[in-house]
Amino acid sequence: MIPIYATTPNRSKPIVSYTIITINIVIFIYLIMNIKLNYVNQNYGLVPAHFSYYYISNISIKQKTFSLISYMFLHAGLLHIISNMWALFIFGTGVEDRLGHFRFLLLFFLCGVGSGLTHVLLNLDSFIPTIGASGAVSGVIGAYLILFPKSKILTFIPLIIIPVFLIEIYAFIFFWIWFILQFINVMYPEEAIAEIAWWAHIGGFISGIIFVLLDRFLFKKGRIKNGFPRY
Repeated sequence: MIPIYATTPNRSKPIVSYTIITINIVIFIYLIMNIKLNYVNQNYGLVPAHFSYYYISNISIKQKTFSLISYMFLHAGLLHIISNMWALFIFGTGVEDRLGHFRFLLLFFLCGVGSGLTHVLLNLDSFIPTIGASGAVSGVIGAYLILFPKSKILTFIPLIIIPVFLIEIYAFIFFWIWFILQFINVMYPEEAIAEIAWWAHIGGFISGIIFVLLDRFLFKKGRIKNGFPRY
């Protein structure tokens, strides 16, 4: 399933979403033009083994912490960055409009970190660097599910008999199907997609749901008082 657009209207300009998309594209183009993509991915990607006992004395806490952020802005190829930025463009703009700029930025980074830590904890012996904004975007998707469950998403479903099949699907149906597919890929990974960090997607998705539920609880109960927009 490939989302084409969501029907959620935006009342404000999603400057944070656009900024994150722009930064990712600029970094990707710069690294491609300077032939530094592989070098940077290896050195600034998220390497689970760096957080295990093997590297406690060799990798500084500062370097480990930075990799939890930097990995979100690195991508392995054109399809990788297009898919992530397209999903952020479709769903991030609506979530940002509802949460406000600051809380959306906080959501993006916390989900990225939560996603990264999930992947690290389940792959402590892996020396393969994990890169991409997929985990953070998965968190945005989880947030969108809670905020706009009845929003309709125009979805492209590739079929063998019918080359182009478009259908509108409610967000809560679309995303739960997406979530189940992540677990299927974890349990029965195909060789072509075995290197994808599926657990990172799941960790980011759950982080996004928790963030919005906690945020909604705190604001509705009046435990936080500031100028941010309320639900």
